[in-house]
Amino acid sequence: MAAGGRRRKGVLGLVPWRGLFVLAVLVTVFRVFFCNILRVPSGSMEPTLHGDPTRGDELLVVKPWYRIWDPERFDLAVFERHGDDVKTEERVAVKRVVALGGETVRVDRGDLYIAEKNGAEKRLEKSRGEFKELLVPLWIEPFDEMTSERLLAQDDSGTTYGRDGIVLMSATEESGLLQLASDAVRFDDGWLDRRGVVHEGENAVKDVCFVLGFEPIDASVCIAFEFTSGGDQLRYLIVPRAPGHALEVTRTTVSDGAEFPESTRFRQISPGKEHDLEFWQIDGRVGFAVDGRVELDVALPGGAKVVSAGYDVRDVSLRVYHGSARLTKFEAWRDLHWDSDDGNFGVREPFEVPEGTCFVLGDSSFQSVDSRHFGAVPLADLVGLPLLIVGPSGRRRLLH
Repeated sequence: MAAGGRRRKGVLGLVPWRGLFVLAVLVTVFRVFFCNILRVPSGSMEPTLHGDPTRGDELLVVKPWYRIWDPERFDLAVFERHGDDVKTEERVAVKRVVALGGETVRVDRGDLYIAEKNGAEKRLEKSRGEFKELLVPLWIEPFDEMTSERLLAQDDSGTTYGRDGIVLMSATEESGLLQLASDAVRFDDGWLDRRGVVHEGENAVKDVCFVLGFEPIDASVCIAFEFTSGGDQLRYLIVPRAPGHALEVTRTTVSDGAEFPESTRFRQISPGKEHDLEFWQIDGRVGFAVDGRVELDVALPGGAKVVSAGYDVRDVSLRVYHGSARLTKFEAWRDLHWDSDDGNFGVREPFEVPEGTCFVLGDSSFQSVDSRHFGAVPLADLVGLPLLIVGPSGRRRLLH
């Protein structure tokens, strides 16, 4: 017994066993009324959520969320399905909200077309803040013994490969060139899982983002990054311009050679420091970011081109000149791509989402039974917001 004859207090100022009992009651009440654990049963949300009846991701679902706030576009939502034709294991599902009540939605060749209330239909253009959380990995360079067969040096002078990256150097614009091998990555609606296994897709994608880990060795080094997507050739040129750098992006239309340049200034890329450089063409917009800071984000004149069958992202290359630099990361990501070959609602004809409902799609389009098949989901049927993955341990992360 504690000094003075008093019993030592525990949780909530109570004696230990009573405090633990109160805590257990509070946790139970919180769990019953505010949260739930849901195991993802199917692969309809791959790769965002792994689905399996016994080994799928376990989600912490905040139940009152959609009783307080209405869903927003691209939110994840857990909901209940009703009807005699709904299987027991499919009654509780998780999908992504893409259109809201009062809007009209159409899915065409992987793209979303939205007409807001009393507005004209427009191809959805996501800001970087929106698409960043929706990107799907296509390829991540491991820098192993096969790197030189995927990232091809076009000259032997000054290019060295190692497990910590590739060093490129050139005094002129005629060397210091790396090209991504044409068979290194398939630019389709497949994805790369955490084990490095490629899950091949069926349709070409044009909405891509490249992420490069780049460490300048010399302050004078210049960078040129290029790729072709659909009917557009994009060239990003970065050169030192005191007190920082200048960026020029040129889109050249492959069919007629017409050029559309954009330019901006940004803060210096510091020698001896590794930076993340992002280059993208997504939803008809091109952009560039340094260490997560957006430096350019503009719409292409005339919008994005429609990609036909085949792997239409090609001719990916990186060049450094007037100095040297180390490449420590080379990644390719794609935007979400929704299939429009199947389904009844919002596929062949625009679908008007009724008030008090939302239109949901699965991230893994071909595996997903969603609003294309069963229509809009009443807001009253939304069970809650998936906040985080709580298991298995290697998958734990926040979802919002």
